[in-house]
Amino acid sequence: TLAYTGLRVTELCTLTLDTVDLEHGFLHVTGKGNKQRIVPINSTLQAVLQDYIEDIRPQVDSDRFFATKKTGKISPAYINRCLEETTEKLGWKKHVTAHILRHSFASELVRKQAPLPAVQNLLGHSDLRVTSRYIHQNLNDLKDAVDLI
Repeated sequence: TLAYTGLRVTELCTLTLDTVDLEHGFLHVTGKGNKQRIVPINSTLQAVLQDYIEDIRPQVDSDRFFATKKTGKISPAYINRCLEETTEKLGWKKHVTAHILRHSFASELVRKQAPLPAVQNLLGHSDLRVTSRYIHQNLNDLKDAVDLI
């Protein structure tokens, strides 16, 4: 979900059953400073989340979308520990955290030439200058390309 939406890890942890609209394909996210935004869910993620709700999510008395049987919720530390364990099992040498997935999401959108204001809105940045750091990564790709000449 982090890789497909660019959510902050705390935003993911606080999603509720009411804020995940699988029927229409949207997440209603409360971000930094209690700012609200809507993040679309692509069809691949939508199917995964539907499967999670129907077959994986434990039956707990909690309104949190992502929940464990023990606590009825998940924490940022839990997510990052799962990411660390998974990358280790896969034999990957790269360090992967929830925040790195957020950066990867944004960088991939810029690389695929998504409009910067759209990236800004998806990430919940209030200032376009914060989002513009992802352009610099893309400019490096352009520099590498012209150096091929």
